Amino acid sequence: MNRVLAIIFLGMLFFSAYSQEKCSKAEQIQRFKDQKTSFISERIGLNDAASNRFWPVYNNYSHKKDSLIATRSMARRNLETNMANMTNAEKEALVDLQIRLRWQEAELDRHYHEKFKRILTVDQLIKLYQAEHEFRMRLIRQIRELNAKFMNEPGSDSEISCEGVFYKPLTTVWMAFSTDKVS
Repeated sequence: MNRVLAIIFLGMLFFSAYSQEKCSKAEQIQRFKDQKTSFISERIGLNDAASNRFWPVYNNYSHKKDSLIATRSMARRNLETNMANMTNAEKEALVDLQIRLRWQEAELDRHYHEKFKRILTVDQLIKLYQAEHEFRMRLIRQIRELNAKFMNEPGSDSEISCEGVFYKPLTTVWMAFSTDKVS
């Protein structure tokens, strides 16, 4: 029964893209984060007390991780775009930056893993990591499917709907989320 409810819930989240109400990039990112929060909450089953302790810590972790990923992504794109015009020292500095950021991301994961262990049971912690992975994989699959559909529809509009973060073109929303530093 829970699996059926989860599928219906995700279907409503991912396919509510037909609304005509337009919204800003910040609103799209916030809607995406709300969907992720709902998905994780449903998966790990927190009571009110644990939820009140968990979400502020998780949101802080998520913000810091998003910032590191965005910085690393910008460095990678800068290297890819400008590599022909860069000196070897500039290239090396950007590659070194990417490695340092990956290391910082691993340290951040380790640090917050310890914090999460003080709030969640071991079963909830496992479910958290599984839910994060599953949400990411479902998002990637949805992006691929809807982008493939978009590419096969001649004359499709490229509007992004506020009701459906995952509306065409999805790569725009994904890139907006992965490169924005949201406070």
